[in-house]
Amino acid sequence: MSIVLNITPTSVQVEQNPSEVTLETAPPAAEILLDTVTVGGVDVQTVKPEITVEVPPPGVLSLEGVSAGTLEVELAGAGPQGVQGSDGSGVVGNDEYGRGYLKNNAVSTPIPAPNAREVVAGNFETNGLLGFENDATTNSLKYTGAGGRFHVLATFSFSTTSGNVCGFYIGHNTDDSTPLDPDGDRSSTSEIYVNAGPASSQPRTGAIQEIFELSTGDRLYFIVQNQTAANPITVQFLKLIAAPLTSEKGEPGADGVDAPTWTDYATRWDSPPSVAGSVIDGQVFLYTLDGTDRFRFVPTVYDPTLDAFYSAFDGSTLSGLLVTRAT
Repeated sequence: MSIVLNITPTSVQVEQNPSEVTLETAPPAAEILLDTVTVGGVDVQTVKPEITVEVPPPGVLSLEGVSAGTLEVELAGAGPQGVQGSDGSGVVGNDEYGRGYLKNNAVSTPIPAPNAREVVAGNFETNGLLGFENDATTNSLKYTGAGGRFHVLATFSFSTTSGNVCGFYIGHNTDDSTPLDPDGDRSSTSEIYVNAGPASSQPRTGAIQEIFELSTGDRLYFIVQNQTAANPITVQFLKLIAAPLTSEKGEPGADGVDAPTWTDYATRWDSPPSVAGSVIDGQVFLYTLDGTDRFRFVPTVYDPTLDAFYSAFDGSTLSGLLVTRAT
């Protein structure tokens, strides 16, 4: 949306709601310039032949000391999308996986005393391992990877003496030079207790889980306990699974940098723009910002779709289109 104003040498007020407006002489001729722009009672240095200024609430822009002529007041639109940020550095994907199990197990785990904890007994098997191995002599999954965070889950069924209350834990041993210690290695936050109930309702089932930070050589295993008496526990079926939680996604990319808009190029420079030459149907102006030259083409018969900045000008030809004022 635009508003064309006939400016007198005294002053004019433009009532607008947006917080920003762009002012340009029409046509953009050097002799029709703004001397000062007063915003909220404060003089703002003009940019010739156009200027973008912030309009404070309630959106009253006062133009004072203006040469006679016509100004076009145009609402500033959104600039083009910023340049995409560089790719993130990422982290090494973790597809490691451990799975151990007991199947149709008939080997009971002896419980030497009430409340005693023991490593589950039976023929502990594994399959589908990546980053783990079967530490068969200890009935545990041994981690061989470089480290990561894992979700460890155990599902099981068991039988014992009727009415006994049994406890179950996931064990995490962090020193493969030491024996498994069902008391010292147990994860207390993984524990549950299950009443075995009558023989007619057995085997009973349960599930426990925990999250562990694993290092090379760590071992995971299943622990059983009989709170009631020194009665053995038979775990017929067990699945002990370790699945990775370590992120497989890259780290966030660098923040994108907003692509400069036409207004950015037109209103920011190291020194006032100068005439760089003439081409067919218009003039070329040199704008320098941060030591980089850019060239603006302004058509003789003004058309905002042709008003554009280029990266190069050889005296007769513009090349490297950067941005146009309007599409």
